[in-house]
Amino acid sequence: MTRFLRFPVRVGICAALLGLGGVVVWRTVGWVFPVDSGSMEPVIRTGDWLAVRYGDDVPELYECVVFKELVGPGASVKFVAGRPRDKVHIDAAGDLRVNGRLMPDAPGRPEPVPVFDSALSSMEGAWRHGTELFDPWERVTDAGPGEEWRLDASAVGRGAELGIMRYVERVDDGHLRADGERVHGKRTVHDVVVEFEARVDRAGGVLRVELTEQGDVFRAHVPIYGGGAAQKSYLGCGLVPGWSGPPPFDRRLPDWLAGGEISVPIGRWFDVRFENLDNHLRLTLDGQVLEYDYDRLRNTAHWNSPDGMPLSTGERVGIGGEGIEMRVRGVRVLRDLHVVPAGQYGVRGTVTLGDDEIYVLGFASGVSSDSRDRGPVKLDRLIGRAAGVVWPPERRREL
Repeated sequence: MTRFLRFPVRVGICAALLGLGGVVVWRTVGWVFPVDSGSMEPVIRTGDWLAVRYGDDVPELYECVVFKELVGPGASVKFVAGRPRDKVHIDAAGDLRVNGRLMPDAPGRPEPVPVFDSALSSMEGAWRHGTELFDPWERVTDAGPGEEWRLDASAVGRGAELGIMRYVERVDDGHLRADGERVHGKRTVHDVVVEFEARVDRAGGVLRVELTEQGDVFRAHVPIYGGGAAQKSYLGCGLVPGWSGPPPFDRRLPDWLAGGEISVPIGRWFDVRFENLDNHLRLTLDGQVLEYDYDRLRNTAHWNSPDGMPLSTGERVGIGGEGIEMRVRGVRVLRDLHVVPAGQYGVRGTVTLGDDEIYVLGFASGVSSDSRDRGPVKLDRLIGRAAGVVWPPERRREL
């Protein structure tokens, strides 16, 4: 055989071997799976290609799995919300309960979803601050990733609202795209997180962070005196004005739920995060943590709530203080997973899974067809786990 002929023969042999290897991998190890729906947004996006690792053993809670449809050759990807013999229930507030517990903490638990990020969208217009007569807040840099605001609350009295900047956008089951565009959802989400960087330039007052859920305001109260020395700080809960009953409105002072020593550095930037997730309050400030578990049944329902359904309306997040000078940047608002209470499995009552069943949900609950309306998934329908996004290149990541 001439050298001219040997080259295409070798190419053909290599192509055949690669094809055979691909078939072997496809049959025994895993393959790629295209996503053509938005039911897993924003974690898995329409147009993503997933690397699927074959296996039909029992998946862990919160793992993303791919399984065969009951009818036809299609397949779906969802996350695991209940394992064999678990008891699953979705309550009226959109919270997932597994064996009576709200969203058990386990590896892979869905992270809160950003709905606002000052690096992508300016705080101007999305946050309310000051009055026509006096505004202690001012933006000191241009909008963008480094947008910075300054608060001079040296003249703000104790307990006054003037020093608090409040987020005015609705917190719903939508999400924030990578380009900063807000994709709005249809349902209000109750559990909210706020995080930001702060720098206190002048002590002599209090740093305050607030989150509203249903008829209650949860407050973090951090005194800053004496050059930032550790001070007794508190987490508290009080009524939203107007939520305790018909007019006249009640403006009850907060009940302090938990306390602990927190020191606030002066003259340098530090991280602040205040979260209200699954009936658990947690304040993290410069690595120091103050937290408290509370019972949702204590939340105050709005006196005009339809059918007794819980509402979380109005301005859901507040940051600021009194008697201090402070700068903030890198402000983000996030919301927890929300499951639309629609369907007959696990919604109208608790569903108990069999020895060979799992309960699956989509992250974009409002558009997802999953175990709520289709029932549990048998283990023999599992194709495997979604190991990661492999295409497009700019979205490649592990799951």
